[in-house]
Amino acid sequence: MKPKKQTKKPTFIAECPVCHSKCYFVIPKRMKKAEIAAKE
Repeated sequence: MKPKKQTKKPTFIAECPVCHSKCYFVIPKRMKKAEIAAKE
């Protein structure tokens, strides 16, 4: 695996409900925290 580069966009690790694999997701700045919580 290549080292993770620093990006300006906020990223978080979430587990896929289908394959249960850890993936990196990028959160758009325009997305509200409420929308993120609803996806969890």
